[in-house]
Amino acid sequence: MLDLQLVIFDCDGVLVDSETISNEVLARALTAEGLPTTLAQSRRDYQGLLLAEIDSRAQAKLGRLTAMRRRCGRPAPRYSGLWRSCRGCWGSGEQ
Repeated sequence: MLDLQLVIFDCDGVLVDSETISNEVLARALTAEGLPTTLAQSRRDYQGLLLAEIDSRAQAKLGRLTAMRRRCGRPAPRYSGLWRSCRGCWGSGEQ
């Protein structure tokens, strides 16, 4: 059995309405950058976009670079053995 330290399941919209949460956080981040943004504006203008596109649009509106991407735009590290690890758990009968 592999020693799993973390398993992430993407249940977006199934367990928690993460769109509202992420857009609230985005609205606060854009406001902190000097681009006042409400939740409604965030949903209308940015919902469903990649962070890189959101950052590009914010930079265009501000006329300057933002710190937002430096704080949260780094790609997550990839774990190449994730599928193999999950299959190992399922194959062992553990849940």
